[in-house]
Amino acid sequence: YDFFRFFIDNVEYDSWSGEHEWSYHEYQIDTGYHNFKWIYEKDFSILGGLDAAWIDDIVFPVSQPSLLSVRRKEKSDIFIYPNPSSSKFYLSSKNNSFVNIKLLDIYGRTVNNFDNIELDQNIFTIDVNNLKKGFYFIQVSTSEDIFTKRVIVN
Repeated sequence: YDFFRFFIDNVEYDSWSGEHEWSYHEYQIDTGYHNFKWIYEKDFSILGGLDAAWIDDIVFPVSQPSLLSVRRKEKSDIFIYPNPSSSKFYLSSKNNSFVNIKLLDIYGRTVNNFDNIELDQNIFTIDVNNLKKGFYFIQVSTSEDIFTKRVIVN
């Protein structure tokens, strides 16, 4: 009456109940991001056995996604501050005007895209109050170049 269940993207793919020897299981999944979940459900009406489940040697598929590449050269005329920040990042440039600014997550997915950039006293502000803590990238496109900097939201 106890069940060990396995889910992929909230769909139950398998379940086990009772005592079983170690066994190998393999599941086909499509390319992309997926959520894997294991749940052990205990029925308290009957006690016996070890009342447990074990998993071991899990191998997750790894594809080669197009991740964000970051140039290592520094642009001395583009400033992003403060870093880290919990509320806002400020961007300024001595010599360049901003054509596009993107805020990207750690996987290179666009979180925010700013096309119509209006500067307030030569400063552009990105509000990050509603973002989860972690690493992000700010990608700045000017008329001459693209500059990417890692930032931390804390």
